[in-house]
Amino acid sequence: MKYFKEVLITEEKLKTRALEIGKLIDEKYGEEPIMIIGLLKGAYVFTSDVARSVKNPNLEVEFMVAKSYSNGSSTGEVQIILDLKKEVKNKNVILVEDIVDTGRTLSKVKDLMLFRGAKKVEIAVMCTKPSRREISVEIDYPSFVIPNEIVVGYGLDYNEKFRHLPYVASITKETFEKFKI
Repeated sequence: MKYFKEVLITEEKLKTRALEIGKLIDEKYGEEPIMIIGLLKGAYVFTSDVARSVKNPNLEVEFMVAKSYSNGSSTGEVQIILDLKKEVKNKNVILVEDIVDTGRTLSKVKDLMLFRGAKKVEIAVMCTKPSRREISVEIDYPSFVIPNEIVVGYGLDYNEKFRHLPYVASITKETFEKFKI
């Protein structure tokens, strides 16, 4: 069975973009304290790549889980499943997300960080689907625009499958049906 229609973003392009984002963060913040917050599970690979490319010794890396998807589509409701263990008050925060689709998850998490007193909240995104946007979200560090398809790899999954792939690929209809919950 062929699982993927095509590779949309190669590992080399993903790693290069993470390095570029790290340099931009360093240029902007120097050694000013910053906290990178990866939104799990999907952003774990890209968050790690971005964090490793930042040279700032005052970098903290944290993770949280916010969920709004099931069977590859948005439920319309955002839930915080796992919250931060550290305070964001008076800190520069950079949220790292795997994919922006409707914009609901990122919008809610950004608002939450600001409500908790973050000094500034910026957003870095691996993939974005502008055609699906329902809520306007400013992306400070954009990466790749992708078509309105279900994509997997580099942390992205379809019902917990294919996160481990070193690239981002679109799935076939057969894959969608085979792994549907």
